[in-house]
Amino acid sequence: MALFPNPTKALNMTVAIDATILEDRRWTGVERYLAGLVQGLSALQPSEETVLLSRTPLALPHALPAGVRSVVTGESRLPAALWREVVMGPLAAKLGARLLHSGITAVPMLPSRTARIATVHELTWLHAEDPSRALSVHKLRVAAAAAFADRIIVNSEHTRNDVLSAYPRAQGKVRVVYPGIDPAFRPVTLAPPEAAELRQRFGIPPGPFFIFVGRIEPKKNIDGMLDALAADLPGKPSLVLIGKMMFDQQRFDSMVAERGLGGRVIRPGFVPDADLVALLSSADALLYVSQMEGFGFPPLEAMACGTPAIVSDRGAIPEVTGGAAVIVSPDDTPALAAAMHRMLTEPGYRAQLAERGRARAASFSYEAGAKALLEVYAELR
Repeated sequence: MALFPNPTKALNMTVAIDATILEDRRWTGVERYLAGLVQGLSALQPSEETVLLSRTPLALPHALPAGVRSVVTGESRLPAALWREVVMGPLAAKLGARLLHSGITAVPMLPSRTARIATVHELTWLHAEDPSRALSVHKLRVAAAAAFADRIIVNSEHTRNDVLSAYPRAQGKVRVVYPGIDPAFRPVTLAPPEAAELRQRFGIPPGPFFIFVGRIEPKKNIDGMLDALAADLPGKPSLVLIGKMMFDQQRFDSMVAERGLGGRVIRPGFVPDADLVALLSSADALLYVSQMEGFGFPPLEAMACGTPAIVSDRGAIPEVTGGAAVIVSPDDTPALAAAMHRMLTEPGYRAQLAERGRARAASFSYEAGAKALLEVYAELR
């Protein structure tokens, strides 16, 4: 039962949001999470004022929705943490904000009349081989949020459990707010000339292809995907890796060459959302077999486009996909290759997964996320 049965009731207060992560248009799941919540808040309560605070103009793909305005402080030489303390925090109070909601873990720590909400997306370091050595800025930020934030928003039950495992004293602060999926992610059917143009533009050879979306880094199990791709798969499919390259280029090229995959691994970098939707809709399946994820947008975005997903059994991914994806261990390359083989050879099975995936993705809406967030806001009103 909801703590606040009517979460859309007017809050009658100004909410300031630390939107600095939206200054760069090359969005990952963290940025999509915040942008979706802002859209949902506007749809539910367009008469309320939401102020997006940033140092430089926001790189949004659309105009600000009703009830939302942007306040830009100007570029600063101050380190980000100090800027939040001496510029953003006082500015939120000056604007009359009752709440200061950070789209990431960082929140001001100095005393303030403004209630503070932090967002924790994952605790990757908690799952490191030696957590005691995984000291990082993020680890310090989570500790500060546990101590100073009035509420901590997390994107999954898995992340909630991680936060409480590391910081049990935060028990009364942590709330789960699932994100919504951008409605732009929907099935797109391309005419043959359009499909050919898309492939040519991104250098995708003829034949089947799998797709991955995210940072191209060890945590995402790129090695495992390349190993599976090198197996005896019908049609010698390609793999399209969309996202920021975090490997040393020479090392990555060697990883591809050692497996004899030259010409079958395509790296477009970041792509516009319209192209991403078309690529997801055209792929035979999404591969998302990370070692750890606090949520994971790409499987839901692929499923919303009618494309099945082969995902990891780690982190929050099984929770998020809810039985609508093929789940394998990231350490089991033969199982991954077998799942890929089945996608290429059993169209009926693939169609069944696509139908289940669309239904699962539809349950993650901007409105549902915003309603859950308004319940958190109402607790601090």
